[in-house]
Amino acid sequence: MYVFSLIPALLILALRLRLEESPRFVGVRSQLRREVGPGIGLRGALRTPAYRRLLLSGVLIFVSLTYSYYALAFYIAPYLIEHYHLVATRGVILVVALLDSSSLIGGLVGGVAGDAFGRRKPAMAVSLLISIFTFTWWEGTWSRLAFCLLMMPTGCLVSVL
Repeated sequence: MYVFSLIPALLILALRLRLEESPRFVGVRSQLRREVGPGIGLRGALRTPAYRRLLLSGVLIFVSLTYSYYALAFYIAPYLIEHYHLVATRGVILVVALLDSSSLIGGLVGGVAGDAFGRRKPAMAVSLLISIFTFTWWEGTWSRLAFCLLMMPTGCLVSVL
């Protein structure tokens, strides 16, 4: 399957290389280059303290969100089923119930925090908390109730971002 999936990817790449940009896009891009100047690459961003801080905070947010999201979305149900000896349907229902309720709360809290403080500060705080909660419940031996109580804030925090 992976080999066959390369065929459309290569076809899209070939088409993309031959496709010309729209005149409007070319005009806007050249206007931005005149007004702002040339962009900064990864090496330049790492050498400049302001850009380095922004880049590292973005990486922190991305890594913690990705790690926690995949831990919750793909591994939590099998973990619950195996670790707590649940029937598969009960494990999935438990995960869906906890994540749906906590994601609703997280989305509301995230919207309010973003309006009040901007997006960067809450995102960085949430990223650190997500990592702490995920490592805590993933590595510990908890009762089912304690596990659910630890999992809910993680689902809430993932939804904040």
